[in-house]
Amino acid sequence: MNPSPDHRTQNWHVRKPAARSRRGIVASQHQLAAEVGAGMLAAGGNAVDAAVAAGFALAAIDPHPGAPNSLAPAKRPLTNMCPVIAHRDGKPWFAIGASGGRKIFPAVLQIASFLIDHGMSLEDAFHQPRLDASGGEHVGVDPRLPREVKSALSGKFTVHPAELAVYPANFACPSAVLGDLTTGERFGISDVMSPWSGAAAEKEP
Repeated sequence: MNPSPDHRTQNWHVRKPAARSRRGIVASQHQLAAEVGAGMLAAGGNAVDAAVAAGFALAAIDPHPGAPNSLAPAKRPLTNMCPVIAHRDGKPWFAIGASGGRKIFPAVLQIASFLIDHGMSLEDAFHQPRLDASGGEHVGVDPRLPREVKSALSGKFTVHPAELAVYPANFACPSAVLGDLTTGERFGISDVMSPWSGAAAEKEP
């Protein structure tokens, strides 16, 4: 996707003063995101908490003017959150959500389909290679997908390989819990490539 003229002609030689503080400080590419991070520090969070908070804020704010999610008077920002709770036989079955901006919806939809339509276990669904069709000119395809799948996609879309890696984040970072309605056992899993994600379980009595 080509950048807009505004993105190419920004005045990058403008000088900005450095912020100073005797306590915690947060720098970000958007002031509102920095304020969110600073607010996290003020509430007792640490540097990691502040970085995560600022990152979430940046996912909802495009700092460039004229873009779909840019700030403007009387304008509603885009939201990409789509937490899902699925029921089966009238009882909660699984809940899933993710971080990752516009990559969230494709991730949640595909994992839900793996569980509902393909009968996968929660662990298998999270390790199943996915594609990302969150917008732009290309569809990101995990190279681990079968050749026939990649061939079928390339017949309709412009595809490019997108590896599931820590960085760059080519896919959303999902988390989910699931209850086995037969055995009563409960499962939880987080993004399989994220080094800071995790799932915790209560100790057995």
